[in-house]
Amino acid sequence: EGLARIVRRFCEDGEQMVARIAGAVEDGVEGDALHALCHEAAGVMAVLGAVRLRTHLSHAENLCREGALDEARRLLRDRTAPLWQQTRDAVIGLVNRA
Repeated sequence: EGLARIVRRFCEDGEQMVARIAGAVEDGVEGDALHALCHEAAGVMAVLGAVRLRTHLSHAENLCREGALDEARRLLRDRTAPLWQQTRDAVIGLVNRA
């Protein structure tokens, strides 16, 4: 029951994170704000061991830092949701097998 609650919270928080990133990209937020959002999200994924998603978010964070905002936005728009889906499905699959 405790693990299920943790996974449920992870899924809820992840969905919110993906929505925040999508909204930021759509709204064309400034580089510093997008950088901070990527940094926050990458940190959460690192704590949870979601390596591929963390790497993706860290790459977008670096692009923001370098001023390559169009590339960062494209990357976030095109890859964040699919990587989140893969991460979420993998976590749920592990819990279901346990």
